[in-house]
Amino acid sequence: MYDLRYGYQGRVVAVEARSVVDYDVRLMGARIARAPYVASQRLGRLWVVDLRHGADVRLARDGPPDVLEQLETRGWHDRHAYRLARWAGLGDELDRLAVTGLWSQPPTVRHPPGFVLHPEPWGAWEGAISDLSAFVSNLLADETSQLVQDMRRQLNADGDVDERHAFLVIGWEHVEGWPLMWHDRRDLPSDSPRLPTPIDGVWLASFSAGTRVVAWLPRVGWIEGRNRMP
Repeated sequence: MYDLRYGYQGRVVAVEARSVVDYDVRLMGARIARAPYVASQRLGRLWVVDLRHGADVRLARDGPPDVLEQLETRGWHDRHAYRLARWAGLGDELDRLAVTGLWSQPPTVRHPPGFVLHPEPWGAWEGAISDLSAFVSNLLADETSQLVQDMRRQLNADGDVDERHAFLVIGWEHVEGWPLMWHDRRDLPSDSPRLPTPIDGVWLASFSAGTRVVAWLPRVGWIEGRNRMP
């Protein structure tokens, strides 16, 4: 059965809620968080190692000392270390370990020589981020995806409704959802999203405690959820 039933303008609406997250990214982050720091007696500095999203964290914990020891021996330990390592022929090994960046600093009492694993930073220029309408259209374009199939099954469970809406909660790993976390942003898309049948409307929010809630509704268009509905 779907998650929510409500009415507006004399119409009965069924709503199915789904989280939109990248589980590989979240799994990698969780594995790193359990033990981000790895001490190594082979090293003389504290290294920060960025990993590509979806990297095998267990492999990344075992392999870096071989590369980092070579860099320290050559005196390459500043922010150019990654570029120099690739130049020195260590690119294949860095790719095998899914390392996308590294640099070092003197060790501390709390963090003696070793390395700290980080997920690689990501983002996009503001003008290059797809608006929410395009994001929804692209997300639901594959009607054979598990997400679309699950929503169809739930929303079709009750034929006694006038509209069927999806409520998508977007994870932080999707830059398209970041504007939902910005309280001063009030702009809404101008285009209607392409929705697969039987979905008639879509609500969007982030996992932020102060998230904006926006929606595209048939015969209404885009609205801000905190505003009074037309």
